[in-house]
Amino acid sequence: MAGLRLPDSPKVKGLIAELFDPSHRRSWIVMGYKDKDTCTLIDSGEGGIENVVPHLKPDSVNYFLIRIPVSEEKTRDIFVQWCGPSVSVIRRGKKKGDLGKMTDLLSPSHCEIQAAGVIEKVTEEVLLAKSDPTSGSHVID
Repeated sequence: MAGLRLPDSPKVKGLIAELFDPSHRRSWIVMGYKDKDTCTLIDSGEGGIENVVPHLKPDSVNYFLIRIPVSEEKTRDIFVQWCGPSVSVIRRGKKKGDLGKMTDLLSPSHCEIQAAGVIEKVTEEVLLAKSDPTSGSHVID
């Protein structure tokens, strides 16, 4: 079995350095599968979750890093694995094996969240609530 290939790693690390520096209050990077063993950069930019959600499809597995303001002074960088509702249980299980490499690539982050199923629940408010250290569960379903 071939391991996960990440051909855009250097570009992604450069974007993280650029978009997630202290001068940016809102930014994001989305990754997705080109084929079963290759995860590539889909898009990135400044802005909020409304820029990320269009990339999350019912039949896709994606990973994204997003920066959301918590207060006037603080931001929170959140890593999210998205598994759409049409992704089979077998494929979900196989992609869990890629999670470590993806969290390493899309780092640093304050929290790791897994989102599955209901795209309407992937909002800034829910991400902030689930990423809070006292929230308990880091799952959006």
